[in-house]
Parts: sequence; structure tokens; C-alpha cells
Amino acid sequence: SLSRAYFKHRTMTIKLNFLFSALALFLLLGFIFKAPLLLVKEIQISSNSAKIESKMHEKLSYLEQKNSVYLFLFSAYYASQIKEQFQAIETVNITVDFPSRIHIHFELKAPFYLSITQKHSVVTSQDGSPLKTLFFNPIKENIKHLFIIKNVSKAQITTAFIKQLNQLTESILFHLPQVNLQLHIPRLDQIVLIKNDTLPIKIGSPKDIDLKLIALNAFLTHYKKPESLEYIDLRIKHKVIAKPLTKPLYSPEINHVNL
Repeated sequence: SLSRAYFKHRTMTIKLNFLFSALALFLLLGFIFKAPLLLVKEIQISSNSAKIESKMHEKLSYLEQKNSVYLFLFSAYYASQIKEQFQAIETVNITVDFPSRIHIHFELKAPFYLSITQKHSVVTSQDGSPLKTLFFNPIKENIKHLFIIKNVSKAQITTAFIKQLNQLTESILFHLPQVNLQLHIPRLDQIVLIKNDTLPIKIGSPKDIDLKLIALNAFLTHYKKPESLEYIDLRIKHKVIAKPLTKPLYSPEINHVNL
């Protein structure tokens, strides 16, 4: 009976210690999360790929007065929130400088397209996100490294269009990596490549695009003066049609190359 009483007393002591410890921890956490000293008072934003505008500071001002310990513990969650707010951002890293300052470092998605119309031009990532916004401007990139897309309206830029456009440009970069080409896409079934700003290459629909580009590459490899052509037409299956700029007396107006 003595051992039973001791065991009962020991169990009660453990329970009381656990309750007091839990209460103390609760009070401590409450103090930490409400302590004025630990409320965020300064937000620093930096990037190696963009110039940051004042509106971005305004957009992220909701993080002020949040508890710095809470931001430290859940930094990954808040970083994902920031990426959802700004579609052009690729990576975000949040660090906390206790007690009241946080640092947000982000990088933009890589520029891939330069879309040009009569009214404006815009640099976008491969997923179509504009890199220049009210919140930041991309640091200048050499446009020679961008894929130039001409005359694509904003109404055309849908998720399905971007997916097809990416498939098309990836095929072009694979088969013709060294050729200076631009894309003219009034519609997806009226694709025209423009070589060196002057020579139209009529692709038509993206169907059999790899076969068309293989044929084009073979033609350009063997035809040494493409600048003497008015256009190249790949819309007829297994043919490359090339029209000279001027009609020589000794040759037909249009050259057909069977593949």
C-alpha cells in the first residue's frame, strides 16, 4: 500500500510539472509573439536581376508589425506567398535580422521572349510572365539572347498559346541554334520565321514542325545565298520552295526542292 501511495504521488507530481511547464511555455510564447521589440519595423528588399520600385515596398508592407520570430519559423510559407503575388519572380529568400528587421531577396525568371507589336514591346519569361511591372524592372539584357516574337496580341497570349509557343521555340533552338530567327505569328496556323530581319520562312501550322525544321536546316546548309531569296515556303509536305528576289532569264520563278 505504501508503494501504491508513492506511485500515485509520483504520478500526480509528474502531471502537475507537465501542466506548469505547458503553462509556462504558453505564457512565454505569448510574450514572444506579442512583444513590441520583436515586431517587424523595417523591410529590406534586394535583387540581382531587377531594379526595385517603391510600389513593391508598398505591396509588401503588410509584413510590417508581424512578429519576427513567426516570420523566421514560417519563412518558406511567406516566400511562396510572395511568389504567388509576383508571377515574374523565380526565387524568394526571407531572412530575419532580430529583433525587428527582415530581408527579402528575390530573383526574376530568366528573360526568354521579346514580344514586339506596333504599339509596344515587352520582355517576358518563357511562361509568358512580363518581367517589367509597376513593382520592378529587369536589369537590361542583351536582346540578341531573346526570342523575338512579332505581332502577337495580348488576347492571343493564353496558357494554351504559351504551351504551343514553347514547344515551337524549343524545336527551333534544337534544330537551328545558330540561325538568327524571329517569329511572326498572326495565328498559330500562320507561323512565319524571319531570318536576319529580311527573309520570310513560311511554316504554316506547327504540325510536323520538327520535320519542317530539319528540311529548312538542310536547305540553308546547302544554299549559300539565302539573302537572294524573296521567301522560303515549307507549307507543302516534303518540299522546300524558295522564290528568288528577281527572276533570272534562265531559271523558273520558283525553285522546288523535293525531300
